[in-house]
Amino acid sequence: AVLIAGPSGSGKSGLMWEVARNSRHTVRWFRVRRAEEGDAVELLRLADRFRATAHMPVGFVVDDVGRNRSGLWDALATEAASRSNVLLLGSVREEDVFLVTRRSLVTEIRQLPDSGLAERIWQELRSRDQTDWPGWREPWQLSGGLLLEYAHLLTQGRRLWDVLKEQVDRRAREK
Repeated sequence: AVLIAGPSGSGKSGLMWEVARNSRHTVRWFRVRRAEEGDAVELLRLADRFRATAHMPVGFVVDDVGRNRSGLWDALATEAASRSNVLLLGSVREEDVFLVTRRSLVTEIRQLPDSGLAERIWQELRSRDQTDWPGWREPWQLSGGLLLEYAHLLTQGRRLWDVLKEQVDRRAREK
C-alpha cells in the first residue's frame, strides 16, 4: 500500500495515475470512486474473482483518501498487508493524513515537484503557444510550487485563487 501525500494542487493525483498507467501491464488496476469501509470485503472478493496472484496482482486506486474514504483505506490496508496479491495506491492531502489510522501499514510518499519539471512544463506550453510568460521562474515562484496553480497561471495569466474568489463573489451576489 502506497499513499502519496502533499498539499492540494501539488500533483499527487497525477503521480498516482502515472504509476498506475505505467504498471498496467503487470497490475490490474481498479479505480475506487464510491465505496465505504464496509465495501472493503467486496473489493477483496473482486481480487479473488480475478484470480489475483503475487505475479499478477489486483490493485485499487483511491484518490483523495481523506474525503470520506479513510475508513475504506484503513480496512483495505489492513487486508492488503497480509495478501501479496492486492496492491493499494492512494493520494491524500497533507491536512487529511491524520485521518488514516493504519499509517503504519502504508508507505507514504511526499515528493514535491521541482524546478526542472516546472521548466519542462513551461517549455512545452511555450512550444504550443499556450502561455505568454517569457520565462518559467516567476510563475513557478508565484505558484508556491503547486502544479495546479502553476499550470493555471501559465495558461490563464492569473492566479487560480483570484478566479475562484471571483466565482464565489458572483454566486454570493446571485444568492
